Amino acid sequence: MISTSINSIWFYVSLFEIGIILFVIWFGKKNGKKDINLDLLSKVIEEAKDTKINFDELVTSIHKSKKLYNELKTKYHPDRFINTNKYEKSLEIFQEITKNKTNYSELIRLQELAKNI
Repeated sequence: MISTSINSIWFYVSLFEIGIILFVIWFGKKNGKKDINLDLLSKVIEEAKDTKINFDELVTSIHKSKKLYNELKTKYHPDRFINTNKYEKSLEIFQEITKNKTNYSELIRLQELAKNI
């Protein structure tokens, strides 16, 4: 007797869930989808096709930059220059190093700039 009443409760719970799902589907169709500006979308797609990206250089740059970034962040960390007149310069360079941690060519430029510290 008890198992029959539990089964009937779960039956009504599942019917209620199906009702909610159907309501959500109906409500979504009623409101419709927002219109997509196809001209803008096609323009963006064409611009993306026209860009020339060398992915080999990009991946190589990212992998090389990890090692260089780790080297520069420890060598020019501002905490190494606390109580010296080089603190402000090292703080500025360290912030640039942190911003450009995946840009290998910029890290090379910052390494040359930081040699003057």
